[in-house]
Amino acid sequence: MSNELWRTTLSTLRSRFESGAQQYTGVRCVLIHAGPGQRDRLAETPREAPEGRFVNGGFAAYEQADTPERCTWRREYYIGEPAGVYLFWRSANDAGRALLGQSPPAGQRFPRETLSVRTDRTRWLWTLFELGWQRRPGSPLKTTKLIWDRKRTGCTTFPYDTAQLRAISEMFGHSHEPFHKWAQELPDYFCSELSDVFMASVYGIDILLCGLNGRRRGKGAGKPGTTREELRKRAEQVVRRHGYHGLRPLARSLKCSPSSVSNAIKDSTFLKARKAEHEAERTGKPRETALTGVTVDDTAQQTEVDPQRQAVLNELIAEQESDVRADQRRACQRARSR
Repeated sequence: MSNELWRTTLSTLRSRFESGAQQYTGVRCVLIHAGPGQRDRLAETPREAPEGRFVNGGFAAYEQADTPERCTWRREYYIGEPAGVYLFWRSANDAGRALLGQSPPAGQRFPRETLSVRTDRTRWLWTLFELGWQRRPGSPLKTTKLIWDRKRTGCTTFPYDTAQLRAISEMFGHSHEPFHKWAQELPDYFCSELSDVFMASVYGIDILLCGLNGRRRGKGAGKPGTTREELRKRAEQVVRRHGYHGLRPLARSLKCSPSSVSNAIKDSTFLKARKAEHEAERTGKPRETALTGVTVDDTAQQTEVDPQRQAVLNELIAEQESDVRADQRRACQRARSR
């Protein structure tokens, strides 16, 4: 699959996941990872589900071995409306299929076991967890690995981190089990949770698209993984040079998703003004009214005015005043010519 076709496929899938998030909110997924000798952990539920909102997602071998007991297994289950889970599976199957035979985008590294799993929807789900564990700056897709103690009730999960477990061990006393043992060596099992599988998919696709765009950029275009501030500057450069013709055309020019460009526009008074002009022209609304609305809204959102943003704002206001005076002069000339 070519990069362009893959980008189109991911963008289409992103829209489907976004639509699913609007229909079914908060469909969660819990992943259980159990190493050799821990297979019985797969039958446990670290996160309890209300009656009628539990859907078993099945299990698969993460690392193969000569006997089932020596394999590393993973199991997932879902908490939410069953119809929402089934809808997610349909899109996740297509997303997982899209990952087949595709080299990871710039800056993306996934374990071989994740990409080689046979089930398409499992491949996509494991990819989301891998991205969430990386906890990339600027991305809302973040999740953590946890241990659970089946002998305890109430809050049964603890951080899968030796430093934090050591602190807990000291709190309870070094002889207290199982914290002391865990602090010395992490057990070969953990669980992790995605709080909304639809939105996790949206954020995951944003990361993949950003990495794909980074691989395609030429010399001097910046490093892979463009930040929101860098994207704002690039968007302003494009609009100053070619004008603003809508969100999607600008997103295509920047080779980013429309949602990323929309966030960049929110950070720029200049871009908001050009967008307001475009909307005014499309709807027939007076240009100066639209621009004034942008200026008032932008000023109202600033409790402490940043000097750099204030300079941009002053430049915009001066530009508006100049344009209004030019419009008035043209109107007077037309009136005299009649």
